[in-house]
Amino acid sequence: MTQKCGLCGKGKLRKTKTEERRPVAGHVFVATLPALACDACGENTIELADLERFELAIAQTLLESGESSGDAFRFSRKALGISGAGLAAELGVAPETLSRWETGRHRIEPAALGLLAVLVREAAAGSTSTLDMLRARREGARLAPRVALELAS
Repeated sequence: MTQKCGLCGKGKLRKTKTEERRPVAGHVFVATLPALACDACGENTIELADLERFELAIAQTLLESGESSGDAFRFSRKALGISGAGLAAELGVAPETLSRWETGRHRIEPAALGLLAVLVREAAAGSTSTLDMLRARREGARLAPRVALELAS
């Protein structure tokens, strides 16, 4: 069965590629992404997962290059899908502090930038282990009195 365009409802969709651009922190990031194009209205549709991968790649590139602007920090947080209040809680800072970092009113703590870079790198690899550990620490998770560990030989 052929897919119909969600915008015009008339055209058939065909596989194509489209160039996406995102200006962030004084840089323009460009990627060619898979898309579906409508043969009637010409609209291109990109899968959400592909856009998310693109945005995580931008965030990873920014943070690993040493970019420390509020714009880069905010974009990276949003690429992770974490609210400002949520990231502030994970970092152990007040939401107002995080807001000041993102608006450029205060210098971002280097440890916060490093931790954000780790979270972005892990998310790009499909992992949430550091974020899970931060949440467990914040929520006061406790180990059972007896913990069995399996060690590789």
